[in-house]
Amino acid sequence: MGCCGDLRAKMAWEAAIDAPPVPPMPHTQAMNGQPASRRPDVTIDYVGRNSLTVKGTYTGRAYRFSPASRTQSVDARDGRVLLRTRYFRRA
Repeated sequence: MGCCGDLRAKMAWEAAIDAPPVPPMPHTQAMNGQPASRRPDVTIDYVGRNSLTVKGTYTGRAYRFSPASRTQSVDARDGRVLLRTRYFRRA
């Protein structure tokens, strides 16, 4: 009989769920040793009625949209994901 039964495994599982996501590592150099170029941005429009903050899937950046601030430039990788929803369109 173990000293704590399944409690230790349960606690480890809960800690893993509650842990904050690990941000992506920035690429600072290209394969040839030269500084990597910045990813291109894409300009998108928010078509919703309420204010909204979304977290970029790839960059982890927070993008804040509102009826007063509908159009923004976002990282192209994040933009691809946002444009798949009904709340955004290409500007």
